[in-house]
Amino acid sequence: MDTIVKYGEDTDVERYSINSPGAFYTGDIEAMAHYAGKSVNDIHDIPTVAELMERVWKEFLDK
Repeated sequence: MDTIVKYGEDTDVERYSINSPGAFYTGDIEAMAHYAGKSVNDIHDIPTVAELMERVWKEFLDK
């Protein structure tokens, strides 16, 4: 078994498991599989929460 991280104190997570990295994982997080679908290509910027809310509100008002 190729354990790379732990979830909590008792659960081992193997390399290439279907588990996504989370806040409660400890160990070699970078060695975990980081899944990204096709939609990752649709990300062109990382707005602040305020900017995102403004965009959503404008889109709502335009419909």
